[in-house]
Amino acid sequence: MRKFKIPILTLILSLGCGSAMAFSQAESGLTDWFQPSYEHEKQGVTTVLMDDSSAIEEQMLQHLDAEVNNIKQEADQKNKTHVLHAEQQLDNYKKDYLNHLAVIQETLENKDFETYRKNKEQEIRQTIRTDVETYLDQLLSD
Repeated sequence: MRKFKIPILTLILSLGCGSAMAFSQAESGLTDWFQPSYEHEKQGVTTVLMDDSSAIEEQMLQHLDAEVNNIKQEADQKNKTHVLHAEQQLDNYKKDYLNHLAVIQETLENKDFETYRKNKEQEIRQTIRTDVETYLDQLLSD
């Protein structure tokens, strides 16, 4: 059995060493082939990505400009709506105020001011007379 062990062991060792040597040389050849190919592909992908990113950036800027314009238009429209509403409210208030003044004017025009004046004059004379009598009473009683 010993006879078979040594040649089998020798065979296994030589296969192992040979495989390790071949594998290390294969890796070196693979690396030499892969590195330039990888760099070439990397440059191509980088160029495509840069071109795509520029295009995407341009599209985003256009989209943002469009959104800003839409927001400005909406704000302008809302502002116009609020201004028109405020103007309408002011016009309504003015009309109501003028109508109220017209009613007061008509009421005043229909009043008899001569009677009002005479009544007021009598009230004032009566008040003066009462005050004078009260004053004289106080003066004479002292």
